[in-house]
Amino acid sequence: METELDLEALWDECFAIPDASPDVKYAKQNFFNRTEQQIFVEFGINVIESTSELREITPPLFNIYFPHFQNYVLKCKHDSMDANCISSCYMGLLADKLQQGIVSNKEIFDKAVLVNQHFRENLSFYNDYPEVYGDLKLKLDEVDMLLAQYEIK
Repeated sequence: METELDLEALWDECFAIPDASPDVKYAKQNFFNRTEQQIFVEFGINVIESTSELREITPPLFNIYFPHFQNYVLKCKHDSMDANCISSCYMGLLADKLQQGIVSNKEIFDKAVLVNQHFRENLSFYNDYPEVYGDLKLKLDEVDMLLAQYEIK
């Protein structure tokens, strides 16, 4: 487990990247030294922003904080007005990070299987606007394929 000092160093490395996104600043504010419940509140306020923040942080930080997004999907009750956006943001981010080969936390991999199962079991809830957000079933199939081929290093 990372200590607070180790995490601070990881954040410093993230900020030191040339052309670091402004989202990195917000990511640290919203994830570092926050409880999972506090992080859930941030996802609930704006899942698109929280997803963008996770997208812009370094792989080590992504591997630490992405499980909170997975838990947000699995543990929180979602409003039907937000469900499509949540599933679209989650699936897009996970697919991107799997394609980049940066997932190194087995917890992410194991929970991805559970989240995909959750989305499949609740497909009509999370996929009632495929013309706007894309077909969730196709995204699930893509991520399932990526997971099947993925090797955690």
